[in-house]
Amino acid sequence: MCQDRINNLVDNFNNYLNIFSERNQLCGPSIYFHNRIMGILRETTLSSLQNQLWFSEYIYAVLVSWGMHRMDRGAQLKDFPVFHSVITNFIQNLIPISHLSITELTENNITSIINLFEENSVMHSIPKLAGNSKALHHILPNIIPPIDGNYTIKFFNLRNRRRGQGNNAKMIDESNNFEFIIKKYQHIINTINWNEIHYNGEMNATRIKLVDNAIIGYRLEQKAAEKSK
Repeated sequence: MCQDRINNLVDNFNNYLNIFSERNQLCGPSIYFHNRIMGILRETTLSSLQNQLWFSEYIYAVLVSWGMHRMDRGAQLKDFPVFHSVITNFIQNLIPISHLSITELTENNITSIINLFEENSVMHSIPKLAGNSKALHHILPNIIPPIDGNYTIKFFNLRNRRRGQGNNAKMIDESNNFEFIIKKYQHIINTINWNEIHYNGEMNATRIKLVDNAIIGYRLEQKAAEKSK
């Protein structure tokens, strides 16, 4: 089923991008902070952003606007001083691969990314896959896809199981899911004929984000079809 969805996505990529553009609920700060970070990353090197408080503040802001911090329940980011230290650690470890694209990653590169993911979290709450991946996407937008439970996880038909309760709880599928999604993005980006892709909507700075937009469009169309039954 997962491969059928991927084939559908590739074959109808422009259509799903248009659906994303027409029905996208991201607006205001969600788009502003994302595009601002993409502009910063185009204009400077990752190494120059080490320990830059203001850059961590931009990532903090975009994650809040992307639903990673809820005042009443659910997702909770770590307090900013800890968050800043995690972002600094991410950047320091990712500088050696910052010149690559996702399709150029080796198995060793992917293993290093997964290890970094496992050892760090920008989230106070669990799970951490969505928050960490979205933070990492805003550090290496050509390498790390932003992952969402309602769109990415469900599109790839993955599970995200919890073991334990309270402070001892742990999500036991996250690392495998993260690796699986990175490799599927490699496949999708290598399969698409990018000369045939025409999209002028918001949030289109990288091929990774275009795939993410198309996946969101696919899921929005799927949800609409399910409601009409």
